[in-house]
Amino acid sequence: MLQLDPAALATLLAQAAKARPQPACGLLVGRGGLGRREALVAEAAAALPADRARGRFDLHPGDWQRIDRLARSRGQDVVGVFWAGDGAALSVLPTDATTAFEGYSYLVVAPGPAPRLFAFELTIHGTEVEPVEVAVVADGAATRPPPMAPMPRVDDKNAGGHQLH
Repeated sequence: MLQLDPAALATLLAQAAKARPQPACGLLVGRGGLGRREALVAEAAAALPADRARGRFDLHPGDWQRIDRLARSRGQDVVGVFWAGDGAALSVLPTDATTAFEGYSYLVVAPGPAPRLFAFELTIHGTEVEPVEVAVVADGAATRPPPMAPMPRVDDKNAGGHQLH
């Protein structure tokens, strides 16, 4: 399941309006992993030109790295990919689905007065439709476990365990 924060959806739709007539694309940033993902932010990214994308939709790797680093600096993760634009086909190209990675949501958005959302994910059973819920994502800071204490430094002369002489 993909829970999409309304603010992330609004950002995504604004990016699609700005990019018209071309589609907008990028990464969804938030929390989660297999089974459930929460998207707090939609970060715009560039798509590879058609001659480099080999007939499928691919994000520019430099943008992916930049957004991933930004997400990690905030204590978040990249949880998915989005594609939004006028006439967005809610059926995904088979070549795009075959290049999906497990653990990510793939969101396709057809903007409009009532935007249409379609998501899929790769599971052990193959590519499956993923439910999308647009709802406020609760702040996870209160539920995060406290950071781990650093490992104690061990004296080399008394490293514990068996001593070799």
